[in-house]
Amino acid sequence: MTPLHLNPKGQSKKVISILTLHCLALLISKILISDVIYVGQREVAILNPGQNFGLRYIGSEDATTCHIITMRNPQSGKCALAHLDHVPSKGLDHIAHKLQDNSDAASEELEFHIFGGYQDEQDISEELSLQLISYLIKSQFKFMLGYCVTGSHNTSYGSESEKSKYPRPKLYGIGIDVFSNEVFTADFPDHSPDPDLRHVRLSFRQYDSYDHYYQVKDFLYEDWNCDKGTFVIEPFGFHHSPDISWMSKAPDGFLLKNMSTSPKVEPKDFCASMRRASQMVLDHPEPLKTVFRNNTAKTFIYSENEKKWILCVNK
Repeated sequence: MTPLHLNPKGQSKKVISILTLHCLALLISKILISDVIYVGQREVAILNPGQNFGLRYIGSEDATTCHIITMRNPQSGKCALAHLDHVPSKGLDHIAHKLQDNSDAASEELEFHIFGGYQDEQDISEELSLQLISYLIKSQFKFMLGYCVTGSHNTSYGSESEKSKYPRPKLYGIGIDVFSNEVFTADFPDHSPDPDLRHVRLSFRQYDSYDHYYQVKDFLYEDWNCDKGTFVIEPFGFHHSPDISWMSKAPDGFLLKNMSTSPKVEPKDFCASMRRASQMVLDHPEPLKTVFRNNTAKTFIYSENEKKWILCVNK
């Protein structure tokens, strides 16, 4: 695969042509259990191989219409991975700036890979793909586009023996080894730390106003502090919608129809995860007291010896 160098302001035809490359066959598959920062929807993590705190991988899964992107500084090896359901230009600029160690935007070229999105019936994936390509074209930063596995090249219609034929993604998850720069398809049995709380933040966060909502949406949640080696979930309120009680017990069909952009192809845990998040909202009517003790962030560190995330308890 020949990488495509993207300079600001131009080369749109070359960028779109990269979508025709069939890259999926080049990727191997892994199951990641430890030494990984798991990135959820609307989240991003940066990992520096020179200061890794016992961690080796960044990864994400459950991408149907969403896209998973990686961004890497080839000089330092510092790498970012994000899970996008829209294109937060300010958030992506912020990450690119951090990968360049806050130097001039034109000074270094960043490697950029795109995964996820398929030929869904509502063309949600295509719209997101084009918005992401547009960001790359117009950005002040220089990018070298590598893998771009989306659209028809990430779409399957099932095996020959299946009676029901409908489009579905070929891949759901991606990981990257920050030491070797190997990119691979991946499964993640564990989405720690605190995946249910992060799901509540995604689906049931309380916002002060519409302006507050759009301010948050302009960026990505960056819980992992790559300089300190801490994973910090900042306090936020829970939105107690009138139907939250029903959602905590709702059947799969209702949740898939009303809470998914791709109801036919969601991962197996989609509905159970939604019910757990709904139940957490019900269980904590005052989360700033009971979840975030005294309105204090929840902080985790990764134990290299125990191979798991440990909650730091404030005394």
